[in-house]
Amino acid sequence: MNWDDKDKEKPRSFDVLTGKAAEEFMNKIVADYKEDNKRRPEKYARFGYKWNDSTKYKWEPGMREITGFGDPDIDTDGLGKYYEETVRFMVSMGLEWLDENKKNYPTDPDPKYHTVEGPKLKVFGIASDSNKIAEELDKYILWKVEDYFGKEFGPSGAQHHGFTSHIGWIVNHSWPEYVKHMIELQNKEDKEKETEK
Repeated sequence: MNWDDKDKEKPRSFDVLTGKAAEEFMNKIVADYKEDNKRRPEKYARFGYKWNDSTKYKWEPGMREITGFGDPDIDTDGLGKYYEETVRFMVSMGLEWLDENKKNYPTDPDPKYHTVEGPKLKVFGIASDSNKIAEELDKYILWKVEDYFGKEFGPSGAQHHGFTSHIGWIVNHSWPEYVKHMIELQNKEDKEKETEK
């Protein structure tokens, strides 16, 4: 369409689903996911934290989730656990890659990322590399996720952003401090949930 003709085009509209129609739509989406899981259980065969035994960056019971999507209170269909596990895998594998490769970047050995934000807005899901080691780490981690879990589980922008922020925290502290911090956060959230009941 030519810019000059924009006013001649009939305005487009869309329907907003509310009430029963919205509920039926969401129920169908969840049912389709569950049916897909029944038909293709091998699709998720690589999940289940099998990789956690072979990494030195092990996820301990009681650590807070990065994404919150695996919380059984909100993840009623069970699909969020795959989303959360992918981000945890990215963090562990990313740290292993850094252990092996930091020496190749002697002048700038810590990955740095920048995000989209302003005075009143922070966009979660867009984190871009700001140095060479971050660029190489990103290439590796995207390949590693698809290689291990399968191409269809390539990480989303939000998963990548969660990975970069947690990697940054760990690089500035340590893995044992991170484990302790994440357990403390989970304990705090659990206590808050108890007081709300």
